[in-house]
Amino acid sequence: MKIFVRDKQTTSIHYFVEQDAYTPAGNEEEVTDIVTTENVGLKLVNLQTIGWRDRKAVRDRLKTLVYTKMGVVTPADTEDPAKWNLLTDEEKSIAVHWFLVGKADFQNEVKNDDTYWICEGQKYRKWTNEVRQQRLEFIESIVMKRMAVLDEAKQVLADMNQISKDTLLDFDDVSKVLNNKVRLRPLTRLYVAGLESEADDGVAALRDYLNSEAGTPFATNGFRNLTYSFNSPHTADTTADECIDVIDGKW
Repeated sequence: MKIFVRDKQTTSIHYFVEQDAYTPAGNEEEVTDIVTTENVGLKLVNLQTIGWRDRKAVRDRLKTLVYTKMGVVTPADTEDPAKWNLLTDEEKSIAVHWFLVGKADFQNEVKNDDTYWICEGQKYRKWTNEVRQQRLEFIESIVMKRMAVLDEAKQVLADMNQISKDTLLDFDDVSKVLNNKVRLRPLTRLYVAGLESEADDGVAALRDYLNSEAGTPFATNGFRNLTYSFNSPHTADTTADECIDVIDGKW
């Protein structure tokens, strides 16, 4: 989603949000300024605006603009001092407060204090978890509305809560041995915590289940493989596509 401004040269200036493919009229112009995007972005968030329903949509837009200006191609680029210095001081402040860069840049720009960084990180985690929980509830609503048989829909929601496992490397301070620790968590809990897929996060998660992702435990028994009844014209594939759009913030 992109922000546009209408009648920029007048006192009746008007900002609005449109899909990326939107073609602006003669009196309209895309906003690519990082500072303006942050200033007006949250004011434009609306549950009725597809693709701009929550705060994470604003962060995603800021991430695109910040990384474009920095020339970020790989995660390591966010730590490149030369790329970092392509931002103005105000843009750097925005980047660190929206957690678009790492701890070192945050502490250099804001406050060199671990406790403060942890507290700000907790605030960030709290609101992103809340957004993901809201999106999850919307996914569950889509499933309930698209499926024709209530008991089958309930079974799918139960499947979305099935257990996935990931392996955590754990260092034992006593024995000085590096151990593998297996964690078992429901797909929905993994998603709310920010883990979406094996490809991105190293653990089979909700996106993999919805996509029946090849190479994961859901390749043959994921959502797209369902043989349950759906309300016409919906199918397992079209419903999975809707749910993925929610995860991607396009809902």
